[in-house]
Amino acid sequence: MNKLSPPNGVYVVTVIALILGINSVLGGESWITNFGRESSSAFALFGVVSLLVGILDIAVAAGFFWARSWSWAWGILASIVTSVLSALEVNVLSQSLSAGLGVNAVNIAWMILPLVIVYYLTRTTVKAYLRQSIGC
Repeated sequence: MNKLSPPNGVYVVTVIALILGINSVLGGESWITNFGRESSSAFALFGVVSLLVGILDIAVAAGFFWARSWSWAWGILASIVTSVLSALEVNVLSQSLSAGLGVNAVNIAWMILPLVIVYYLTRTTVKAYLRQSIGC
């Protein structure tokens, strides 16, 4: 089987997934660290989930870079969960903090970028490229 050349944008999506993963890891760590100051263990649980999804996002970014067949399905799953977590985080921040940290352009970007990845992964050329069997 001939190895397909990478479609346009695969490395851009790799960088976006990596940035989203790093953001989720750092955000999860922040939620976990602030658990001691808050009264609810839901913040710590949210932090753990965010941390785990961030690690998955970073792994998926590596899968995109090396064109691993598993990265297509895990990339869609991780992107949807990342977008949902971002929306929940905006909701929690806007309700629990009086510092005005609700919805802003950056938070909207963190919700939309994972959906851009999902859209990109559903393109025919990208599916074919990532689903090719390369011994992984």
